[in-house]
Amino acid sequence: MYECKDQSKIKGNSSFLLEFVDNAGHMCVRKSSNNEEDSLRLQRQYLKQKNFNSFFNIETAPILSTGNKDGNFFFEMEFIRSSDSLTYFDTCSKKQIDFFLDSILEFLELNFKNSIFVKIDKQIFLDKTDQVYLKSKKNAFFSNEELERLYKKICDLIRRTNFSHLFPIGPNHGDLTFSNILIKKTQKKIFIIDFLDSFLDSPLQDIIKLRQDTSFFWTPLFYEGAPIDTERIKMVFDYIDDRINDCFKKYDSYEQYYYILQTLNLFRLIPYTKDIKIKNHIDLCLEKILKKANT
Repeated sequence: MYECKDQSKIKGNSSFLLEFVDNAGHMCVRKSSNNEEDSLRLQRQYLKQKNFNSFFNIETAPILSTGNKDGNFFFEMEFIRSSDSLTYFDTCSKKQIDFFLDSILEFLELNFKNSIFVKIDKQIFLDKTDQVYLKSKKNAFFSNEELERLYKKICDLIRRTNFSHLFPIGPNHGDLTFSNILIKKTQKKIFIIDFLDSFLDSPLQDIIKLRQDTSFFWTPLFYEGAPIDTERIKMVFDYIDDRINDCFKKYDSYEQYYYILQTLNLFRLIPYTKDIKIKNHIDLCLEKILKKANT
């Protein structure tokens, strides 16, 4: 969710700079990189957003311009006046929740149908786990002993998994948590923002990120808006989680790879952890998913 922090800066959870700027007399959001590595990543994210095709009532913020500042890439997009997902869930009816969810599920299923199903090598996941492990060592909130224990458990899970089912490679947002979904209730429109580059472009990644919220209550940890009914949000999340799981358990690739992808997704959050509350939450989430994966 984009929130106004002062006259120009916007609060966000990524490492990129978000700010309000004037573009030909219209207020828009500029997303900027800070270094060469981030610049390359942001260009890939820009291309994902630029090439996104609207689906039914699901859209993204139109891109207005691109540029470079001090050698770092940026792009500007239309500012969307809308409700964040948590505020929407806190006030909407069951019918409105179903409308939102039906739209998202149809969107994800279409991406599945537009995917190419390929044989996947488990070494791709082992290599990604290695990368995250090395990067996580820079985070002082996690001890080397904790990281090594998690690393070994995740590698063991990957090695024990049967990679016989084909893996969908295709369209995806990359970071489809509720923090990146905005809703215009009166117009029945859904906007997805903050696309992310993925180490594997697959619609499975979007299911993983949605269930990062519905199963592990992630986005509410960062919510700073008007007070919401947390118990109601948990009930809504439980309902959505059951619907997502019921919808996709018919796909062999979802059943086969969910636990690996979700475990690795949660592990990848460690390098970006900035306080003990988030650290403790990640610990609990990883403990929960690893326990389920081993039953």
